[in-house]
Amino acid sequence: MKNLKDFNTFSQAAVEADTAKLAEEKSALQKEYQEYFMSLLHKYDIASVAELDDDKKAEFFDELKTGYTPGEGTNDTGEEAVKDAEEDGADLDTE
Repeated sequence: MKNLKDFNTFSQAAVEADTAKLAEEKSALQKEYQEYFMSLLHKYDIASVAELDDDKKAEFFDELKTGYTPGEGTNDTGEEAVKDAEEDGADLDTE
């Protein structure tokens, strides 16, 4: 019976460690995506996508889709958008 308790304790600890690791990875991806999204808002000189007309919204979301690949971060275009926004003084710190 002792081995079963040890296994259950080990299993629970492993599950908790995996859950914490996944949460950290998700948080990092969310921060990366949010920084890119904020850089596009800055590029379009808006505070919200709602400020755009339908054509500009489509352009914004097309650029968002092509500039960011989930799990891989921003591509060259996305990195340039973030860098340009930071150089223009945008506060992209999402913490």
